[in-house]
Amino acid sequence: MPSLEAERTQDLTQKSCDHCGLNITYLFNDEAGHSFCCAGCRSVYGLLQAHNLGEYYKYKNEFSELTIPATEKGQSFQHFESENFLNNYSKKESDSSLSVHFYLEGVHCIACLWLLEKLPQLDPQIISSRLNLSTSTLKVTIQKGASFAKVAMLLNKLGYRPFPLRDENDQEKMILQEDRSLLLKIGVSAAASMNVMIYAIGIYGGADGIYAESFNLINLALTLPVVFYSAIPFYKSAWRGLLAKSISIDLPIAIAILTAFFVGVANTLMRYPDNYFDSVCVLVFLLLSSRYILRKAQHRSLNKIGLKNLLSNQAVTKLVDGNEILISENELAPKDIVRIKTNDVLPVDGVVVRGNSSLNKSSLTGESRPEKISIGQRVFAGSTNIGPDFDLEVQEIGNQTRMGKIYQQIEDGWSVKAPISNRADQISKVLVWSVLAIALTAFGYHLIVSDWHKGLNVALAIVIVTCPCALGLATPLAFIRSLSLAAKKNIFIKNESILERLTHAETFVFDKTGTLTLGHYGIVDAHFFTNDIPHILQIILTLEWNSQHPIAQAFKEYIGLHLAPGLRAPLPHATIEELSTKGLFGSINNQPYSLEDVESESNQKMIALKSGELLLATFVFQDSLKSDSRKVVQSLKDRNYSVVILSGDNESQVAKIGKELDVPSHSRHSQVSPELKNDFLNSIKNPVMIGDGANDAMAISHSLVGISLKGSVEAALKASDVHISDLRLIKVIELLDISGETLFV
Repeated sequence: MPSLEAERTQDLTQKSCDHCGLNITYLFNDEAGHSFCCAGCRSVYGLLQAHNLGEYYKYKNEFSELTIPATEKGQSFQHFESENFLNNYSKKESDSSLSVHFYLEGVHCIACLWLLEKLPQLDPQIISSRLNLSTSTLKVTIQKGASFAKVAMLLNKLGYRPFPLRDENDQEKMILQEDRSLLLKIGVSAAASMNVMIYAIGIYGGADGIYAESFNLINLALTLPVVFYSAIPFYKSAWRGLLAKSISIDLPIAIAILTAFFVGVANTLMRYPDNYFDSVCVLVFLLLSSRYILRKAQHRSLNKIGLKNLLSNQAVTKLVDGNEILISENELAPKDIVRIKTNDVLPVDGVVVRGNSSLNKSSLTGESRPEKISIGQRVFAGSTNIGPDFDLEVQEIGNQTRMGKIYQQIEDGWSVKAPISNRADQISKVLVWSVLAIALTAFGYHLIVSDWHKGLNVALAIVIVTCPCALGLATPLAFIRSLSLAAKKNIFIKNESILERLTHAETFVFDKTGTLTLGHYGIVDAHFFTNDIPHILQIILTLEWNSQHPIAQAFKEYIGLHLAPGLRAPLPHATIEELSTKGLFGSINNQPYSLEDVESESNQKMIALKSGELLLATFVFQDSLKSDSRKVVQSLKDRNYSVVILSGDNESQVAKIGKELDVPSHSRHSQVSPELKNDFLNSIKNPVMIGDGANDAMAISHSLVGISLKGSVEAALKASDVHISDLRLIKVIELLDISGETLFV
């Protein structure tokens, strides 16, 4: 049994975790001498080795650059065994098996695919597991009578937080149906093209008489399904454009296809040697193929898992006559009393009826400082409890919560983005009228001076020669190249039109916390009022030992760098008396200690360690700028873009960051709610919104282009047009460069 005692080495700067690869602050060893950054990584490493799945690390090292520790989320999944869950989420595969689809957080590479499809080796009750890497959805089939709760716990232990999904929605089924239909059309045009070319080569090689007539009739028959089935998408697109009083690139293509076909039919029936059946079939095949490749590239970039699927599958603790009952969130009703435990994410909006605590609301409001709450205070779904347990009375659930309404507006935003005319369509408007005018003029001229047949062939030649086939092929191919190039740079673009929309951008709007800044506290200054500094650090470590509060994590990181190896452990005879709105209080060897907020002249967050009224130390905390934030902001200014900071954080923090980035005061906005962020985006022209929290998601979905960064909550990621799977903000500039190059081509 591996030792659970954590040790700190003399020099950890050279060590990285054998599971996730992160640099190690506290060292966790196993009996074989492997090094880990946390107990979670050590546990997963041991599990994989015990089941002969160590090959996972080979794939991980080859295909993944991400470093994500296997920290279990501490979530209960017992409600996955309830009848309500099985009715809503499971599907009967056979008399002896059931399946459930899960959306998984944390899936990112081939190594994840390899590992997740090996689940039957980790649990014999799992019959099969199949992962769709592009959508991060996993289908798990288990034996009848087995437990989906155990499956979820296993996934959670491996570092993939599972969200059960209902059956594919209508939109996903429609996309799949469209893909199959397009593939069938491509197959028909490909088969026809190959056969038509065989007979066309015979005609070009000199076949005449009955052979030439027979070959032309065969080619006519082979071309019929191409023109009247495979080419339907071009006719539909051209017709929709005409109904909308606009001309798209598909109109001249449709005209060329139909004109070439009917002239070919006329020539064949009148026994003229000229027809264009081979050109029609090959043209349709190439155009459909290029568009299918572009369509698949788009689907692989960012897929929209319904956001509301993430709202109603969390386990909650309901209080009934003082007893705790674990149920699914979607079983709650207004007036119910639920207990919110440490590290729980609030599932509903409600009012605190018992206890004091602290909430991390950064994903909802953008405020980097935890908010202290007390009895009678209203709290919202999406916040995380980082203090002690408290009880709340349910007021709103599901779509009626503040977060639910935000999700709804996000999904509405996907369909209300202002359309920007495609440049290829703009070219087509000029081209169509010019070509038609020239063709009609040529036909009229030959009708007068020679005969109608020669005039028709000349007019057809003009239509075919000027058909924007090259533009029709080059446009999707250019976008495919750009999407692939962006993906190699960890920039994932949802739709090719986004590259064009970016060229119309005028203002770049940045969230602060986690976007311009690192998104977590660090201790930037410390003052000690005693000479026994190691003992002071031990006291703080003891007080914060079991806390997941961001301040506690900052303390632990600081202590890990400044405390000697043998002292890194909590002191004995310690109790934590109270974690309230006033701070953290505890007793060590019957000596009282407290960690309390104190006022700072610089408006920075400062915490003091006291023993009674005796001040022992003070610590200043700060969320620092990312290393490339200044460079990115300056580069945008040099390109004549306006830069705005739009944050839910307090005024002093926003002002400090704004000054460091040289963003003028009128372009810095603090304490802005998600709803007001959305209103602000709607009030300015052609904004690009860049953020990472649920509080940014509504604004992201309603901006000209929305960009989410690595580490984004699911709401922001799914609402965005572009996801940058990288910590470096400089990727925004690279995206602009790719957009400019694409449109230049």
